[in-house]
Amino acid sequence: MAVAGKVACTPKGDWVNGTAYEVLDIVKHDGASWMSKVDNNSQEPSDTALNWLQLAKDGVDGTDGTDGTNGIDGVDGSLWYRGTAVSGKISTPAAFNTGITEAHTNDNYLNTNEGAIYHCVTPGDESTATWVYDMTLTGGGSSEPTWSEVQGKPFTNIGDGLEVVDVGGVPTLTSNGGALKIGDVSGASISSNMTEVSLTWSDPADIVVDGTTLAAWEGTLVVRKAGSAPANRNDGTVIVDNKVRNQYS
Repeated sequence: MAVAGKVACTPKGDWVNGTAYEVLDIVKHDGASWMSKVDNNSQEPSDTALNWLQLAKDGVDGTDGTDGTNGIDGVDGSLWYRGTAVSGKISTPAAFNTGITEAHTNDNYLNTNEGAIYHCVTPGDESTATWVYDMTLTGGGSSEPTWSEVQGKPFTNIGDGLEVVDVGGVPTLTSNGGALKIGDVSGASISSNMTEVSLTWSDPADIVVDGTTLAAWEGTLVVRKAGSAPANRNDGTVIVDNKVRNQYS
């Protein structure tokens, strides 16, 4: 009676150089599948290899699909312009000789004489674009003053020493020191016992005008010096550098 040898194909995955394959082993190589025709087969599969039978091969790449439809264009961002052409603090949109060749809806225009801000309602060039008044930077009382009315005058509702000055034609808040100054801490108190000294205080508020923060508190520094009060933040030893508002109140 005859004994049958191997009769089932055995997948072996990718062909590995140096491996001896048995008859009916199947490997993948160079975009095709191959079946070994002999035992102890270390030959590389190819169209001219006598020890391999090609079973299948990758097909031709298909045709590229049709390009998809372009997405919707994003909304244009707002641009800022400055000058004196748009004026009058008008509530009804109107066109002005701005020299702007293409204004977009919601572009902004700062009148440097009035300190007033306008926005574009109807887009277009200077003959078609229309603008309407939004707000005045200078603030003030119940009626909004012009630039000439507020120039150099103190803002007593914010704090002593604050005034509006002309910086390149733009109304700018400033103080005698050249910048806005946050107030000092308040309610400071100190207590002690036999082992420790406790210091508490409330941190100052930000300077906010018409919802706009002009100067913001960033932290409170406590400096200790033996014999006299510190002259500045570097004249002594820093014992507290607090960045959390009212953490020690």
